[in-house]
Amino acid sequence: MSVARLGPSPRTSEEVLEVDGRQILVRAKRHNGARRITLRIDPRLDCAILTLPRRASLKSGFGFAREKADWLARRLGALPPLTAFEDDATIPFQGEAVLIRHFPLAGSAPILSGGILHVPGEVADVPDQVLDWLRGQALMALTVTAEEKAAAIDLPPPPVTIRDPRARWGSCSAAGRLSFSWRLIMAPPMVLDYVVAHEVAHLRHLNHGTKFRTLMADLAEEEVRAEAWLTREGTGLHRYG
Repeated sequence: MSVARLGPSPRTSEEVLEVDGRQILVRAKRHNGARRITLRIDPRLDCAILTLPRRASLKSGFGFAREKADWLARRLGALPPLTAFEDDATIPFQGEAVLIRHFPLAGSAPILSGGILHVPGEVADVPDQVLDWLRGQALMALTVTAEEKAAAIDLPPPPVTIRDPRARWGSCSAAGRLSFSWRLIMAPPMVLDYVVAHEVAHLRHLNHGTKFRTLMADLAEEEVRAEAWLTREGTGLHRYG
């Protein structure tokens, strides 16, 4: 492995590393609660995020990043390419590849047929139309699944919202409100089912104790496979859009 430092950007909190001919942007940020220097991939920005405790120096942080340059290159190299929601792009939907095609006269909303998502209107509106369609599909699938799993444990339908968090696939508030990443609609159905099962189980047990784990296993259809898929492929879902 060959690592070269290309020098800091005009902002002193960034540095570009060149790893075997590939340039990797490293962005540093401080976090008062951090106890050690950490490094992670930001798949949406195609860069690395360096988190520093309040007293750590930028010099030591970027030194740590250079030591991990090979790991960074492998992690970024394993991700799918950044893919915009545009005409002729291929995106995942419920675990299957779907081709986006701009059809100006296709109707008033995108229509999925035969592995092709037909998107009407102006070509400039394709990205927003695809995003809105995916979010709509996600909300519908997540709401139905949450209602079914809540009913299975004699609970009323929980309120469901969708967002686009970077680090969590789902959450359950103390008030019993469920929130999910809309990107779950791109994953295989077993993954969406598993994440919903996890959060619905929290409606009974707002912890990760034995009773919670037992209930979640009863609610999830394929817990082990879904967990493994998210660990292996989940980060890649943030490469779309």
